[in-house]
Amino acid sequence: MPSPTSTTHRNLYSNDAVAEPPLAKLVTWPLNGRPAHAPLRLVAAAGALAEAISHLPLLMQSLSETPYIGVGFLLLSIAGFLLAQLLVSNDSPAVWFSTAVVAALAMIGYILSRTTGLPQLHDYIGSWGYPLGVVSLVGEGTMLLAALLHIQRIRRAGK
Repeated sequence: MPSPTSTTHRNLYSNDAVAEPPLAKLVTWPLNGRPAHAPLRLVAAAGALAEAISHLPLLMQSLSETPYIGVGFLLLSIAGFLLAQLLVSNDSPAVWFSTAVVAALAMIGYILSRTTGLPQLHDYIGSWGYPLGVVSLVGEGTMLLAALLHIQRIRRAGK
């Protein structure tokens, strides 16, 4: 019998009822009442928030010094906040695909800015340890890994 502080839900992989521990209830409260489609959606949403927030501190400076980078940072932040919300509320295949694409493109941009440099932006070549860049890469890596694992899981279930 489940404890009074836990709730009962259906296991995704069987019809057995499973008692949810109190900590899991606290962590998954944004998902209450929504179908549990993807176990990794909160992980991907957290990565998207980290990616979005990490671009905000340099936004104004980038817009004035290198406008195309500033616009890119703005678009990445908007995409990150939007994807985080969509991952929690509607984790459709299009949302997961978008999550993977945004993360991959942002990581490619970061890698190019640190290796070959980008037009009008050569100051960061070799600067791999820049703190906001590391936060951004961790968020984007989390998004990409979660999206790829989810897509693989869906493909396996479809076979």
